[in-house]
Amino acid sequence: MKIMKTFFVLLLTSIMAYGQTYKPTLSELSGNGPTVDNKGYVYNFRGGKLENCYNSVTTYNTVYNQLGSTNYAYELNAELGILNILANGKQTSTEVFCNHFTAYNCFDVEKSRTGFIDLSDEANRNMEIRVKSSVPVEKFGAYIMTMDRSYMIQLGNGEEHASESLPAGKWKVIKTQALFETWDGIALDASKVIGIGFYARNAEDPQPKGTIEIDYVKVGSSARSFIPSSEPSPTLQGYTFSFDGDSLHTCSAPVNTLGNNNFTFAVDESKHAAVLKQTVSGNQLNVFALEFTDRDCFLQPISFPSADKQFIEVRIKPDVDVPSFGVVLSADRLSDQLWDYAEVQKLVELKANEWNVVKLPVHFKGHSGEGMDLTKIRGVVLAFKPTRSSDKSKAQTVSYEIDYIKVGDVLNVSSKK
Repeated sequence: MKIMKTFFVLLLTSIMAYGQTYKPTLSELSGNGPTVDNKGYVYNFRGGKLENCYNSVTTYNTVYNQLGSTNYAYELNAELGILNILANGKQTSTEVFCNHFTAYNCFDVEKSRTGFIDLSDEANRNMEIRVKSSVPVEKFGAYIMTMDRSYMIQLGNGEEHASESLPAGKWKVIKTQALFETWDGIALDASKVIGIGFYARNAEDPQPKGTIEIDYVKVGSSARSFIPSSEPSPTLQGYTFSFDGDSLHTCSAPVNTLGNNNFTFAVDESKHAAVLKQTVSGNQLNVFALEFTDRDCFLQPISFPSADKQFIEVRIKPDVDVPSFGVVLSADRLSDQLWDYAEVQKLVELKANEWNVVKLPVHFKGHSGEGMDLTKIRGVVLAFKPTRSSDKSKAQTVSYEIDYIKVGDVLNVSSKK
């Protein structure tokens, strides 16, 4: 109990001031930008030209951060969220079309407050691209773009090891690795990723004349797909975790899960359910949080609706009887590991090996005793105490399957079990 008391004191004493209404950056509005852990990047090309740092916004590299030759042209279809790369057939075999990552209102990523995208972890060096070509392409792929110690841009290798063919007129999802060495074997610094370069090669026509359409690009942690699918309501006054596990709508672990070391979290795609495992020692209340994101894994705060929709509903199945379970709202992050959440006022019992539907009214009183900002609801906190005071305190593991979590004005998601 002493450990938990200390934890709550930290929550109380670490509250940061969030006085203004949340205002998304241009990168967030477009669906382009670094993931929260700064170990990934997403291009989704949504929003207007302004939000996409296109033409009307002056950046270090002026126009949409293009770093290509004059033999390429490009068009942004912001309505459809597609970048069109136009190759005129005059390119040499070494030419590529590059996009420089931007963040925080069109600053080049390395000049932003979080700095470079860090892909030092070899298990995290993934790229995913949804692409369509107007003509057949024998080799299409992407180079990772880094910056060396002299602040010169360097392109990694990729063509011989990480390319795929494209048929004409069909969308294709390419999943490949980013290679951090040059064509002649010189190693590149994987902690200083600043962009991506695309290439299209044919044997007879080194870069074919035609149009390459890019729907989205995911790099690093954003290319992972094993954490829950989720959906904010159209009104942004509700949220649904449905855990469908499809690759397009899932987010990486550091983005939207927060909790202590007593929990592990995964998504079982075959069951369309989240699997939460808790190592229990003693009878204290442990908490685990899920944060709201949009489809591109950017944190997505919601506002809260009228009184008739102020509820949270969870469908959950434990493998043992659980005497105390509750769920509450969370507010802004206090740090990477601390967040403020409503005081847990109501606890219910869960039956072992049965689907329990828990629907609780929400309240907005935080640990500080003050009301929470209803325009900045960041997620939900699950609270578990699976042992009673009379139980022995030896360590054990409790597993929970979670079918869905609904908050406020949610989409029409029903049980699939």
